[in-house]
Amino acid sequence: MPIDINMSLGHWPFRKLAVTDAAGLVALMDGHGIQQALVANLEGVLYKDVMPANEALAIQVARYRERLIPQAVINPAFPGWERDLRTCAGDLGFRAVRLYPNYHGYALGDACFEELLAAAEAAVLAATGDLGLVVSVNVRMTDERMHHWRVMVPATDLTPLPALAAPHERVPIIVNCANNNEVWALAEGIRSCRNVFVEISHIEGPGVVADLVELIGVERVLFGSHAPYFYADSPRLKLDEAGIAGEQRGMIEEGNARLVLGLTAA
Repeated sequence: MPIDINMSLGHWPFRKLAVTDAAGLVALMDGHGIQQALVANLEGVLYKDVMPANEALAIQVARYRERLIPQAVINPAFPGWERDLRTCAGDLGFRAVRLYPNYHGYALGDACFEELLAAAEAAVLAATGDLGLVVSVNVRMTDERMHHWRVMVPATDLTPLPALAAPHERVPIIVNCANNNEVWALAEGIRSCRNVFVEISHIEGPGVVADLVELIGVERVLFGSHAPYFYADSPRLKLDEAGIAGEQRGMIEEGNARLVLGLTAA
């Protein structure tokens, strides 16, 4: 049963989603055989102050912590983000953060991103032993051609990521919603960093997931759907179509995520 590394709760103003709450998301997961998911609140993408979204997420997932692993939306370009991070990692018990640089107005090359990586490395959680907080970097919400014409948001430029990730190897960094061209362009840098991983929600094309495995190594590939914005069964169908089975499939669907998140074996 897969662990989905990229799911969300909450409302998105530019599209009506079939699922917006924790109970609905768990039902969706049950319908697609997904055992656990890393989940953030979509509403934090467009809030100036992200903490109300994180606090709402903590309340929603409280009944489902065996299934839903909450992920705080943090904006390191906003004053007081350090306090937000401490509250989420401490009082709220989150073990991961999700970043939306393109929506929050900063680039990965800006000082605030590296400051966040340093803070994540320092925020060692008892639940994950010697691992720092997991950091997911969202490249986009959806294809830029599909954006609302009044809210056109360019994709996050991943170019600086490998060089910035390397000094913080205790921080697992997950690249969310990157397309083929973006991942292929950074393949050498990803291979050189032990702590950079890629989920497959936006990797498209016949057999391309198998090509990705060969390109960056199976241990760097994660099962991610971007549901409920995308279909929850999409990553499983991609693995089927690419002919990925056996040990490699087990690593992508579950094993790699358990290592990244510091989860015990099922």
